[in-house]
Amino acid sequence: MSENEPTAPASQASDAPLFVGAVPNRYIITLRQGSRDIQSEAIRLSSVTSVVVTRMVANPTKGMSSPAEAVITLGWGGVSRVDLEPAGCDDPQCEADHGYTGVLASDDFSLRVSAAADGADSVARLLSFAEQVSARTHSS
Repeated sequence: MSENEPTAPASQASDAPLFVGAVPNRYIITLRQGSRDIQSEAIRLSSVTSVVVTRMVANPTKGMSSPAEAVITLGWGGVSRVDLEPAGCDDPQCEADHGYTGVLASDDFSLRVSAAADGADSVARLLSFAEQVSARTHSS
């Protein structure tokens, strides 16, 4: 997947993906940072520990339809996210401190594509790429 032009003016462009792709043993991610800097990262397939794909539909109550948006998140251990929230119990009268509960998630790279902003074809291409990434990651 590639983006030939930044989606914002150069003065506002930040971490805009220019290219996300795969070669035989690596994933390549190229990001625009600011107006002039470009960062590329090559990640070994064997390093990828998670591939998460999220599909959003415009009106889920009307049954199955093409996704209006899709997000792929790749994790290889470089960045982790901790989501915490207060723990509790089912007793509405309970005032005890139950501590916290949470999730530790790998969150190295996420790419979101919207049919409204990027076109339905872009959403389909991202989902196709996600299937390829998942298949190549699990077979390595």
